[in-house]
Amino acid sequence: MLETRKSGEKIKFESVEHAYQTLKSGTFDDITFSNPKWKQGGVKIRGRFKADSKTNVALMRKLMAQSFKQNPKALMALKATGRTEFTHQPDKSIWAKEFPKILSDLRRNL
Repeated sequence: MLETRKSGEKIKFESVEHAYQTLKSGTFDDITFSNPKWKQGGVKIRGRFKADSKTNVALMRKLMAQSFKQNPKALMALKATGRTEFTHQPDKSIWAKEFPKILSDLRRNL
């Protein structure tokens, strides 16, 4: 489970997506963080604030790396993909290109 600190207090996230949507603007989005639907798992809830385009890709990479480091089985599954090319479809946003790049980079470097 991903963690961060807010005012010295340890905060736990339910998923990478939960952490990303909460932090993507560069400020902690309390309302997005506190949405009870995150506990259901497998949900995507858009954060209230727009992502900071200067830091959002690096943030996602950092969060995904933390998640794989905390979950050795998921990391083994990632590495087992070998040289398979990743896609993120039918997404037409920045993530169609960046998400596969992040996965490939993490597969090589973790």
